Amino acid sequence: MADGKEGTDLEASAKPGVRRAKPATITFVILIHLGALCAAVPWLFSWAGLVLLVVMVWLTASLGVSLGFHRLLSHKSYKARPWLRNTLLVLGCLSLEMGPIAWSATHRLHHRETDHEDDPHSPLVNFLWAHIGWLFRTHPILDDRERLRKLVPDLEGDPFIAALERWYFVPWIVFALLSMGIGWLLGGWQLALSLLVWGTLLRTAWVWHITWFVNSVTHLFGYRNYATPDDSRNLWWVALVTFGEGWHNNHHAMAGSANFGRKWWELDPTYATLWLLERLGWASSVNTTKQLGARSPLVELRARPTAVSRALKSLLRRR
Repeated sequence: MADGKEGTDLEASAKPGVRRAKPATITFVILIHLGALCAAVPWLFSWAGLVLLVVMVWLTASLGVSLGFHRLLSHKSYKARPWLRNTLLVLGCLSLEMGPIAWSATHRLHHRETDHEDDPHSPLVNFLWAHIGWLFRTHPILDDRERLRKLVPDLEGDPFIAALERWYFVPWIVFALLSMGIGWLLGGWQLALSLLVWGTLLRTAWVWHITWFVNSVTHLFGYRNYATPDDSRNLWWVALVTFGEGWHNNHHAMAGSANFGRKWWELDPTYATLWLLERLGWASSVNTTKQLGARSPLVELRARPTAVSRALKSLLRRR
């Protein structure tokens, strides 16, 4: 997309209007981060807590958010047996990001209005807004019940999804209490608090930030396989920590596709899990996009300099 007046107009249109602050959300996010920082206390470390952190990051970020909330619910890129679908959605709720309806509505709106005024988290405002700031302000569409429902008419009538939307925080609380209880039985209060801090608080903050990296960083840095009309980018390290979500330009080019990696070296562990689930007969109607021809990543990236997004250019101009 050309630079100049068009970029300036888009930058101006992306600035959010007057929106009310969300004190409860701000307070809760701060408290979770303060709890996560307790992982730096040596007394609260345990190998069991570390293992629980790693396992739960995979279960909540890859299976819950990416495979459940994103590829299944938001884009309908495959079908899953009811028990598998419900399990994935509960795992998504364990991320404590949003309920399944609000999450899907937010993401669908992002695709509809990418890098425009109603995009919930465009870095054309600034990096912090795209990464976390948008959570702390109301949105004229997402915080209007009737307008939000128009984004997710296929989800509103499902009783299980509706119940999860209302009580999405309950699985998170139950998991925290259950892991603490098991820790107390096996090792007393030290292990109980360790599992709470590492397996719930630090894990929650970690999954939040890797999800937010997709919103912020992959609209600023990276390369493009497709000439989409937005600033989506592919960024290898975001793909690594998000189990494949960082191939964001690929995703924006064909949002309904279940496989995000398009070249042999663009690894997508979440799609690999879906491939296995399909072979087991638990998933079906998997929508995929054919692979692109590719040389080695080093040759390709050296031959083609990384594109710079309009948002990054804007940020650099302000300095």
